[in-house]
Amino acid sequence: MLPLILGASFLIYLAVAWNDLFHRSIPNFLSFGIAGLAVLRMALAVPPGGALWAVVIALIVFAVALLCFARGWLGGGDVKLLTATILLIGARDSLPFLICMAIAGGILSVLVLLWAGAERWRTRHRAAASGPTLADTPVADTPLANPPATPPVSVPYGIAISLSAVLALFSQFHQL
Repeated sequence: MLPLILGASFLIYLAVAWNDLFHRSIPNFLSFGIAGLAVLRMALAVPPGGALWAVVIALIVFAVALLCFARGWLGGGDVKLLTATILLIGARDSLPFLICMAIAGGILSVLVLLWAGAERWRTRHRAAASGPTLADTPVADTPLANPPATPPVSVPYGIAISLSAVLALFSQFHQL
């Protein structure tokens, strides 16, 4: 049964990564799909004690992730996906999963910051290369006089969650 759950979760995590990268959103049905696979796995293959510990750890992770959401550090989709993923992975592999996710998230954050910096550099140098024009002269209360603030850089953390989850599930599959 684990190979089917592994295959289905891989497809869902692929969709999560795609959506988070290009839309900065994780649709609820994807998180619910992972949660459904977790319930199926617990019902078929996990002893009751293991399922109880997975729920306890998922609740703790949910509480911490909710605090991160309140501070603006994580999105709501990340919180739901992370909680469902802990249920799917189980108690035993939760800590290695979280460590892998933190490392992947850190690497992803650096890559996103480098990409955003390069985009800003290209934008500035394109404008500087064309030189100033009369149309670029700021007039009070115009967009050029009051340029919009640069939007904050967001990290598609669903990619880090998805990658780490797939690695954890493949690891479990190979231990069988």
